[in-house]
Amino acid sequence: MPQGRVLEAGWCRRSARPSWSIGVQVRATTSTSHGVVTGDFNSAYTVKVNSKREGAERSGCRADGNSNMTIEAKWLSAWPCRSSAGDMIRPGRPQVNIRRHAET
Repeated sequence: MPQGRVLEAGWCRRSARPSWSIGVQVRATTSTSHGVVTGDFNSAYTVKVNSKREGAERSGCRADGNSNMTIEAKWLSAWPCRSSAGDMIRPGRPQVNIRRHAET
């Protein structure tokens, strides 16, 4: 797997809206992302990420392009019995633990 280098990175927690920016280069492709978190981690929050890719075309990716992603999360309740960190509940699908899944 090719190694990349970080061109820029930053994280701001001082404002009411925590945010980050990062730029990475892998071979001839440069990717930059900026994300902003709004809301309250104790009840509900939204993460918006804007990414821009420039450079050589890669498998499954156009050479140049933008993408936007929004993640909405909310506190539902305390963990039920027999649950552990990393458990992901997917409606209509089996529960999976993303920590254990990543190890396999």
